[in-house]
Amino acid sequence: WSSGSSGAISRFGRFSPVYLPNSGGAGVTVNFNPKGNISFDAAYMVPGNNSSNPADGKGMFDGSNTSLAQLSFKPDRKLGIGLVYSRAYQSGDQVDLTGGVGSGFASKPFDDVATTSNNYGLQASFKATDKVIVSGWAGLTDAEAESGGVDKKGADADIFYWSANVGIKDIGGAGNVLGVIVGQSPKVNDNSIATREDNDTSFHLEGLYKMKISNSVVVTPGMVVIFNPEHSNENNTIYVGTVRTTLKF
Repeated sequence: WSSGSSGAISRFGRFSPVYLPNSGGAGVTVNFNPKGNISFDAAYMVPGNNSSNPADGKGMFDGSNTSLAQLSFKPDRKLGIGLVYSRAYQSGDQVDLTGGVGSGFASKPFDDVATTSNNYGLQASFKATDKVIVSGWAGLTDAEAESGGVDKKGADADIFYWSANVGIKDIGGAGNVLGVIVGQSPKVNDNSIATREDNDTSFHLEGLYKMKISNSVVVTPGMVVIFNPEHSNENNTIYVGTVRTTLKF
């Protein structure tokens, strides 16, 4: 589900939020033994145009940044397991711990104050048959406020999220894919600032059917349903239908 043009139709469904803090900017990635049964990836990322901004609190090393390490295991052709750790720092004007896929409290557990987070992720993929793939991931973020005065600095919060996915290939025709994604978007389970905890639990349900019309045209109708949006059972269920058309030349 990694690609926005060919995989899941939602940002949450594409990949674990463990990769999202400070993504979408400049950085460097190193991969060791990429074709082996055990591989290791390391990355350093800076969001937006920070890398070329000479102002105080900006730039490659003086502003928001993320250091990430990933260890991948492939004991056989059917099973893959990944362990991810990242440490991110985000300045007050850029803090978003979940890349926009979590609740407001999960994205900014201490509001607009500089925040450091330790992010832990576990993900796995299993090829049950030649046509059926089962995958999923879970993640935990330990966040700490680095500013905000005596009422916020040093505050800490725990954020949790998970997803389980099933993909079935060639159903209804060669090249077609039916996918179902179920999960919980990032939720603040515990916060030393009690008023910024999520009291209920939201669930994400997503279904899609990718139809290969030709080698150049793929059409994907889909539906996303969000139960208890913003982790509040006072909010009405949200239904979003979409049709994505991908053209390849």
